[in-house]
Amino acid sequence: MSTLHSNTRIGTKVQLCLMMFLQYMLSAVWWVPLAAYLSHTLKLEVYQVSFVLSAMAIGAMASSFIGAIADRYFAAEKILAVLNILTGVFLLLAAQQKDFPPLMFFVVMAMLCHMPTQSLTSTIAMSHAPSEQFPRIRMFGSVGWVASGIFSLVAIHLLGMEAFDDTNLPMYCGAGVC
Repeated sequence: MSTLHSNTRIGTKVQLCLMMFLQYMLSAVWWVPLAAYLSHTLKLEVYQVSFVLSAMAIGAMASSFIGAIADRYFAAEKILAVLNILTGVFLLLAAQQKDFPPLMFFVVMAMLCHMPTQSLTSTIAMSHAPSEQFPRIRMFGSVGWVASGIFSLVAIHLLGMEAFDDTNLPMYCGAGVC
């Protein structure tokens, strides 16, 4: 019986590490190259690029309200799943936009859904693992961030591209991670 219990705990730790890995890979795979895509490919004005990049701050401000609602009325895991699905949908829609107003709208919507997931993953990890294991679990988020950069380099090589950042592929990749 105790062997089964320890296997379940190992399975839970693996799931939490994978959750952190994917969460932070998602953040890096599309957000980091976004400015290059906006300015080089879409040729948006500097102020438009600034507005689109301000979407992260807008999402961060709203995340405390969503987190409060999630903590009070819903299971964090369910909120995380719904928000990640919505983020993926909005990223798919954003990747298809060529004009500033709809692109801005879909990026803001994606960030309104994505930013609360940062704290939700920590909440989930801390509620399912002892506090002394949280740093090791959270480390996989950093590994996911680095993996997104490696993924970009591999994509450039495999697809025979000059630059991955100047395309809308990172948004599609982000949607796939969602």
